[in-house]
Amino acid sequence: MSRLRRLISLSLFFVTLFSSAAALAADKDESIYVVQERAYSKRGKFEISPIFMAKTNTRFTGFIGPSLSLAYHIRENFALELSGGWAWNYYSNLVEELNRFESLAPTMADLKQMTWYTTFGFQWSPFYGKLRLVPGVLGDFDFYVGAGMGIAETREPCLTSKTGVNTCKVIDKDSPERFSFGIQVPENKADRFKLAGDFSIGMRIFFKNWLGVRLELRDIVYADKVDNLGETTTKINNNLAVFLGLSFLL
Repeated sequence: MSRLRRLISLSLFFVTLFSSAAALAADKDESIYVVQERAYSKRGKFEISPIFMAKTNTRFTGFIGPSLSLAYHIRENFALELSGGWAWNYYSNLVEELNRFESLAPTMADLKQMTWYTTFGFQWSPFYGKLRLVPGVLGDFDFYVGAGMGIAETREPCLTSKTGVNTCKVIDKDSPERFSFGIQVPENKADRFKLAGDFSIGMRIFFKNWLGVRLELRDIVYADKVDNLGETTTKINNNLAVFLGLSFLL
């Protein structure tokens, strides 16, 4: 009888254990289902995003400016995007210090600047779900990657030996190899417009069915060339910039 009692007790123990495990599994599955359910669907909607952009790799040149993105969400995790922006450019302190105190300067291709861009591409979201930043407030989020192609316009640095360029601030008229702190349209007009590649990674969060915020890191890439004083310099320019703005679903 004692053996039978132990057998019954052991059986009841395992039944209780498996029942608890099943209950926990059911709770876990239910919580996953709640996370995957989205309150604000983007499928079949247009997204307009006014954005502020700022270049992050500013060793020699930098820019800030406005950007605008128009995306159409074919699916919840896939969209087509038309994007463009205007850049206000500047030279870094390192360039000025090299020029003033060392009589040195980076290559002319390093000093070329992007004034505006426009690209067309896609966005794909491998991760999306719900996010609670404050108690009682749920937001739909998604992480996305994007790629596209487009056109960028560039300017080259002014030289002190060139005349008639009002944007140049002349530093030393007796040293034509030294550049001034201004930019001009390239003398080779064919090098003004560039075929550009566009690569991005970002995150958006929607707190309402029409309003959200968007944070993105985007790289606008193109090949640059400058012909100066019989010397040609080339470079693949990466304009890596952070984008921050609002998103409106229509």
